[in-house]
Amino acid sequence: MVISNEPGYYQAGAFGIRHENLLLVRPSCETEYGAFLRFENLTMVPFDRDAIDPALPLGLGEVPYGPLQVMHLQADASALQEDTGWRPATPFEEGIRETIEWVRKETK
Repeated sequence: MVISNEPGYYQAGAFGIRHENLLLVRPSCETEYGAFLRFENLTMVPFDRDAIDPALPLGLGEVPYGPLQVMHLQADASALQEDTGWRPATPFEEGIRETIEWVRKETK
């Protein structure tokens, strides 16, 4: 199966930019918890850092998504937490900010 990974930035009422990369889903391994999958890059479009202004505010949550847009959907990990006791080590908001900082640093 092929899926797309589409990171982007959207300025409310102004513009948006999105990179679309294709990933191939492949079997990875099996454990006592079941079969796992992995991603293999099919395409990897590099970001043009000269076209990105790192001083722009992140604006997380400022743009409302339509009900049919994938960005509107969220994973519910409550069953996983109930069954295994797993809890995320980092809140989503903190994790996404750390991820953005890492990408900015590593793609200079």
